Amino acid sequence: MGKGHLFLINSFMYIATAIYIPFLNLYYRQNGITSTQIGILGMLACLSSLFVQPIWAKRVDDTGKAKTYLLIIVLGAALSLQTYYLGTSFGSFFLASSVLAIFSTTIIPLTDTVVIRNAARYNHSFAIIRMGGTIGYAIAVYIFGIILKGHPEKSFVVAGAAYVIMALLVLGVPEHENHLPIAIEHKKHSFKVSEIYKDSTVWILLIMVFFFQLGASFYNGFITVFAADKGMGETGVGLLQCISALSEIPILLGYKAISKEKRGLFLMATVTALMGIRLIVASNGALPFFIVSQSLNGPSGMIFYLGCMDFIYENVRPGKETEGQSVLYIVQAGVASILGNLLGGAAIDFFGIGRAFLVFGITVFVFGIATMLFLKNRKGFLPAKMDK
Repeated sequence: MGKGHLFLINSFMYIATAIYIPFLNLYYRQNGITSTQIGILGMLACLSSLFVQPIWAKRVDDTGKAKTYLLIIVLGAALSLQTYYLGTSFGSFFLASSVLAIFSTTIIPLTDTVVIRNAARYNHSFAIIRMGGTIGYAIAVYIFGIILKGHPEKSFVVAGAAYVIMALLVLGVPEHENHLPIAIEHKKHSFKVSEIYKDSTVWILLIMVFFFQLGASFYNGFITVFAADKGMGETGVGLLQCISALSEIPILLGYKAISKEKRGLFLMATVTALMGIRLIVASNGALPFFIVSQSLNGPSGMIFYLGCMDFIYENVRPGKETEGQSVLYIVQAGVASILGNLLGGAAIDFFGIGRAFLVFGITVFVFGIATMLFLKNRKGFLPAKMDK
């Protein structure tokens, strides 16, 4: 399978999200939805990540039909986006968000699984393929930030079309993605971490993922609302999101230069602390600080993402690749994001948005520093292979 084909699949996955996700909370705010209600709506996707997405993942691994299920899920997301045209009340948004979450929360982990597997199979660089998503997102979010100015509701039909294009690209995925090895010895077991990973040190990674994503979900969920409160419309939001995406490119280009010995948990703890700094910087609320905080996305989020991909690829059991991605996503887009959205919305209504960013930032920063100190002095407590 050609690198260009995988590049385009990854590109359109992120192009679709760039067209509607950055402007969704702005659309809610324009229709009178409160911060707490925005948090509740964001929580629906988190609940789906926690309860629905693992069902899709287990079904994929039990049948070995990744291509078929990816097509179903992508087309389901395209159709469900159109339910946002049913109304502009909290109730109608709740319904639309619920329907969309059934499909959208599985697209990224399942696509990552398919892309990583084929990149390895055909000896392609995953970092270069993943750059398609970064470039596609950056271009789309900037262009549609201008096009959607004053009319964010148009994003749903356009994003749906982008998902249809992605589905057409998925049709070109080799048929071996519908004839994958099935882990027979585990097929009848429940969805258990011990049956998915070879190494129990995954629990340390998952704890770190939780705290990193707690900050990241709050940041991503409310930075557009914060920007809107400071007088920035769709164009300003699009520009900020473009800066965020472009900051990933140097990381994707240079990640291989980081030796495997230095890509372990200590590096991930360091970028967790950096995620806290990103929140603290954004709490100032001025445009220059927004630009700096958005520029920190690559050094924090992308390094953390690639580190997680490394760990899963090396430690997941054969035939359990989709479920391996799913466990990570349960913590990221499930548990941590639920708290990030619910507590975040409540904190904004209670403290004000700037102070809420500061509180979350300090929390994540302190955890990151504490984890760095813990790992540095882990001798006799953690297995050495954990830092592999």
